[in-house]
Amino acid sequence: MKKKIISIVHFSPNLTFSNSEVIKLDDRKFTRFNDSLQFWFFALGTKFMDKYSDEFDYEIWQPDININKKITKRYKNGIIYTLFPAVHKSVFENYRIRKRLYSSTLIQEIENQISQNNELLLLFRGTKEYLTNFIVNRFYKKISFVGHFTILISHNLNTKRLGNNILKVNYFKYRIVQPYKKFLKKVHNLVPATQNDIHSNHFFNDLNVYYRENCSSLGMDTNLWKSSPNKNIIKEKFGLDKSEKVFLISSRIVKEKQIKEIIVALSSFKAHPFRLFITGSTAKNKYFEEVNDLAHKLLDGKVRFTGFVSDEELRDLFKIADLFLSFSVQEGGPQTIYQAYLMEIPVIQSAVGIAGEVAQRYNISRLVDPKSIIELKEAFSDYFDGKIPQILDRETAVQYFGWSHIIDYWYQVFSTVFDSSKKNRSH
Repeated sequence: MKKKIISIVHFSPNLTFSNSEVIKLDDRKFTRFNDSLQFWFFALGTKFMDKYSDEFDYEIWQPDININKKITKRYKNGIIYTLFPAVHKSVFENYRIRKRLYSSTLIQEIENQISQNNELLLLFRGTKEYLTNFIVNRFYKKISFVGHFTILISHNLNTKRLGNNILKVNYFKYRIVQPYKKFLKKVHNLVPATQNDIHSNHFFNDLNVYYRENCSSLGMDTNLWKSSPNKNIIKEKFGLDKSEKVFLISSRIVKEKQIKEIIVALSSFKAHPFRLFITGSTAKNKYFEEVNDLAHKLLDGKVRFTGFVSDEELRDLFKIADLFLSFSVQEGGPQTIYQAYLMEIPVIQSAVGIAGEVAQRYNISRLVDPKSIIELKEAFSDYFDGKIPQILDRETAVQYFGWSHIIDYWYQVFSTVFDSSKKNRSH
């Protein structure tokens, strides 16, 4: 019997996801499998099974609030993708009743798999969501887990950021730190967002932490992300003058991305000819409205919001970009900086996430403290004075972010966890 990996998605399908086929349901609702390579759960499974399907079975399980019975799809490389009916459950959490996603059908199917298969591993994004936490608490003595942390693990353990308020720090330790440590101990096998994330905390010495060697933990199609010699032709398509510099921000438009701070910093240089493109959903929310208002006030006519774009549309924006910008407070990646590296575009970025590690390692980009808008302004000042941030050579970028090395890294992670689990059972 092959070793089986079940990748648990902790949220309902994104119904606006591009490149995915719509499934019409009987009650006039619809759903879809998020089976584009844009969706990292599916991308990781696809690339893994393309190489290792002779040794492993791989399934993706996702709760779906829109369905009332299981829907399963099998792919040519052997991946099985199942949507499980789910509900919003009322849960008492942090002194409030909250609605949390839950699937009894999915939980029961885990029970069934445990009874049928001795070599089984559950992979999930390492967030302490209600469904994930429920699965870990219920099954940690019966099954091996791998938590893939695309956010900073140590952020939830760091009380120093709260200052010297003893009551606040103790409350945080009791409500956040202790439960989170219990959760991590039960998960036990961790793939961290960054290598530096956990070096300073001895708590992690008792856990299995799988560091990355010369690669990211998630990859991308390196053939898609290539620069283009036809820059001016694409500029004309966007109605841009050849002399205008193009700056690009591509992220979720949320507070922690600090897009307002970028706009404020850039407003000091609005006399220069440039356009700022901002991709990401423009669905109405308070922060987007604040960003939009500030853009009109400080950079009127220089900012263009594109809304959500496909990979192909984003690639065109990268092709005309002279500078990529990211000023996030914290990041696991972000993947858009990886794309900028592959497209050989200079980057001004905050010193966080895997991209921050890569920039420090290879002495590229202009790194700034995410708490310092002064440093950000200085970076822009240097740029307009002709001091362009160093770029990562494409060959290095391909090796670091291409799936070939990354899949071999995941193979080692999974194989080590299975071997460890077998030894524990034999004792």
